[in-house]
Amino acid sequence: MTAALLMINNERIALADDADLPTLIAEIMSAIDQGGAFVHIDGGRGDQYDVLITEATHVMVRHGSVSFEAGTPAGPWNSSIDLDI
Repeated sequence: MTAALLMINNERIALADDADLPTLIAEIMSAIDQGGAFVHIDGGRGDQYDVLITEATHVMVRHGSVSFEAGTPAGPWNSSIDLDI
């Protein structure tokens, strides 16, 4: 299975399965050429984003096979969860 992930600054957006990556990249480049503009992004699970893209925005499109990366969180293990409701 292939998937695409858009990373904008420190935000990760899982793209919709039918995302047109060449068009999205062209829209991002056009926004930069215009000195900044909002780009509409259809995320997975029906999420939608309007993102302001400028020449200072860090953008990366990652696409390929879906993989699961498991890791151990940094810091000491804590088996309890505290919730403030």
